Amino acid sequence: SLRFSEAALTIMRGKLVSSVRACDEGARAGMMMGAHLAGRAIAISRTTAAHALSYELTQRFGLAHGHAVALTLGHLAAANERVSEVDCADPRGPGHVRASTRDVAGAFGVMPQGMPGTMRGLLRKLGLAATLREAGVPLDALASLAESMDPVRSGNNPRRLCRSQVEALLREAFGGEDEGPASGSVMVPPQRAQESPT
Repeated sequence: SLRFSEAALTIMRGKLVSSVRACDEGARAGMMMGAHLAGRAIAISRTTAAHALSYELTQRFGLAHGHAVALTLGHLAAANERVSEVDCADPRGPGHVRASTRDVAGAFGVMPQGMPGTMRGLLRKLGLAATLREAGVPLDALASLAESMDPVRSGNNPRRLCRSQVEALLREAFGGEDEGPASGSVMVPPQRAQESPT
């Protein structure tokens, strides 16, 4: 799983923006290969809390699955890096979880605490809403979103998160008024899913 996921990230990291914004055929071919490798990784290790949260975002607010995942992924990375002996769900221990989270963040040139800003920046480069607020998710929906997180998929997260922690994470992902689009960025309405997740 690690070998597939590392290869996928290496391929896709420099191709995502140009595949979307410039419709570059070479970049799109790279994205297809990266998606294939990422799918092979997921088939082995399954997904974690960002995916678990994404299904309700898609079903209730029409956000495309990948966009919904990206809106919380950076915040989950930062939260997982704060794992402790008490809440670690990975049998390899919190040291392994922290090291793995730092490796993933390092691929983006940041520490895990920098991942929320990195993901917001990437979404804005893609012309997508970069916070839950921008994506049209109301603040008063966050508690019920936390309550309805898919327990099967969230159970694979390396750090156990209680409902109040998930709600706090969603509030971070909601964003404040000072986290609007960066100067000169292009914003388009959130991409809407064509069908409900299965």
